[in-house]
Amino acid sequence: RESAIKPRSMPATLATATLGFPRIGPKRQLKRALEAYWQGKISGEELLQRANKVEDDGWKAQADAKVDKIGVGDFSLYDHMLDWCVRFDLI
Repeated sequence: RESAIKPRSMPATLATATLGFPRIGPKRQLKRALEAYWQGKISGEELLQRANKVEDDGWKAQADAKVDKIGVGDFSLYDHMLDWCVRFDLI
């Protein structure tokens, strides 16, 4: 008797994607920059420069790992839920 279940053909390649790549940096660079800013040790401009570097390094790490679909627009300096609430005019 022949099985009713037919084997599926698998795609030759699978696409890879990342959602929510860690945004703090491998050595917690963003956390340290935020703390330095809050303590008045660095300016807001310096904080943003450091944050941009952490974000750029994250994108590069994913590209170097050959990730096909890299998420964008999910970076936050501190509280990503608060950021989204502000974006959607919820508060």
